[in-house]
Amino acid sequence: MHPGNSETQPIRVPAKSTVLLIFMPTDRTDWQRSHLTDWAEAIKQRSAGGLRVLKVEQASHPEVVQSFDIRQFPTLVLVQQGTERWRQEGPPNELTMALLDGQLTQLG
Repeated sequence: MHPGNSETQPIRVPAKSTVLLIFMPTDRTDWQRSHLTDWAEAIKQRSAGGLRVLKVEQASHPEVVQSFDIRQFPTLVLVQQGTERWRQEGPPNELTMALLDGQLTQLG
């Protein structure tokens, strides 16, 4: 890819990993971007490296958004070995963190 080229890289997820996909809206504010980025970093730290976190931009990957049938932004989707295990629509909060921690504990 050349500088200035608007092509996006495909999303690659190893089949055996656990991944949290954060579907990001196109029209979010700087505050929303900052909040989601901070939240993603916090959850990565809490998982001690056992979780990959990928932000999926609506405008950059519309086919991925469509394949997960995303209807509200942001949406969080936890995928393990190619299977959706958990989903939350709307902005994350402390309850979201607790629910996700519970899911990660169950997936072990």
